[in-house]
Amino acid sequence: MSSTQVIVYQVNKTPTVSIESHAESVDEGQMITLVSEGNDSDDDEISYQWEQLSGLSISFGDATAAQVSIVLPQVSSDEIIEVQVTVSDGELSSTSTTSFTVSNKREVIVVTPKKKSSGGGSMGWLLVLVVGFRLRKPMRLNQVT
Repeated sequence: MSSTQVIVYQVNKTPTVSIESHAESVDEGQMITLVSEGNDSDDDEISYQWEQLSGLSISFGDATAAQVSIVLPQVSSDEIIEVQVTVSDGELSSTSTTSFTVSNKREVIVVTPKKKSSGGGSMGWLLVLVVGFRLRKPMRLNQVT
């Protein structure tokens, strides 16, 4: 009788990752938190890595965590920033991307018009002239005889 030995090797499956929904537009200077969810059907330990793909430079709170907070830069006009997260099981990896708009907060300037003058200034001078003429003694002409 002969025996045959069969060795079955487990095939590593690629982990999956997704980014939860978030605000599409955030004001400059504010903070946005992005949350990703990675899964490995082989139950391998997975690692995360966030990176910026486009837009004004940002920095991640902890670029190796499933959840990352980003303080948005000041902008002079609305800017789109695109980021991606990669999940790896040490052999295989997958990525997910997202984008959001950094909105320029427009400063509202309120201009208060100056009050118009009442025009009483010219009336005051007129009154001074009238009173001055009234108080003046009449001049008499001396007649020479």
